[in-house]
Amino acid sequence: IRRLVRAVLSLAANNNDLLKLHLLDAGLQGLRIKRTKRPRGPFFQELRQALLKRMEQGYIRPYDPSILLEILIGFLRWIFEIYAQIEEDELPQYEEMFVTWLAHALLPSTSLPTIPQPVEP
Repeated sequence: IRRLVRAVLSLAANNNDLLKLHLLDAGLQGLRIKRTKRPRGPFFQELRQALLKRMEQGYIRPYDPSILLEILIGFLRWIFEIYAQIEEDELPQYEEMFVTWLAHALLPSTSLPTIPQPVEP
């Protein structure tokens, strides 16, 4: 989970200008950023099967794998988009929170990390 979060944060850091242009373009055109069609291609099916296998093995809590994959895609997309608003000194706290949240959503209760304490401003 931590590697996944770090990969998304790294992608956002390396493509921050493109993200800003995309959001600016959508804002100027008055368009809502939305997905035009639901992902269902071969890559989606491979990921779905991988999630299903992990669920059957007890590594991930049981969910509908297609819906879970869409939720994960949306959450990772949100991390990518919010990156521009995170101050550099806040990044470790955000990363830890993203990892903890995903772990609590996905992992069985025996594998959960401790929840970080809130940081006072």
